[in-house]
Amino acid sequence: MTGRTRQTLHERIRYGIAWLDAYGPKNWRNRITRAITKKRLDLKNPKHCILGEVYGDYFVGLRQLNLDTGGPMAFNTLGSSHHSYDEMTREWARYYREGQAQANKSRSTSLQGVRRSPRKRAN
Repeated sequence: MTGRTRQTLHERIRYGIAWLDAYGPKNWRNRITRAITKKRLDLKNPKHCILGEVYGDYFVGLRQLNLDTGGPMAFNTLGSSHHSYDEMTREWARYYREGQAQANKSRSTSLQGVRRSPRKRAN
């Protein structure tokens, strides 16, 4: 995969993540994390692709998000004839994990120096 092709795919994945953040269910990230951890994320399977994991089925997800196609968000291979489903699945998982690791790092960095008050014990 060339650098430009990878960048374009990453832009589409980033757009898909932003779209789900804005319009998807609040727990969509938990569902994708679980699918990646259990190694069942598979963009060629309508039940285990990004929208399938979030909504139960790719086509249900399109309807819930009021979309005609998921191609621009890299939810499928439309608009990307040079990417296979397997390649897109690997890139979604990799890019998503990298984003989660960066978010966790920035959360922990922003909390450095902040002291938590001790919890009171329930009697």
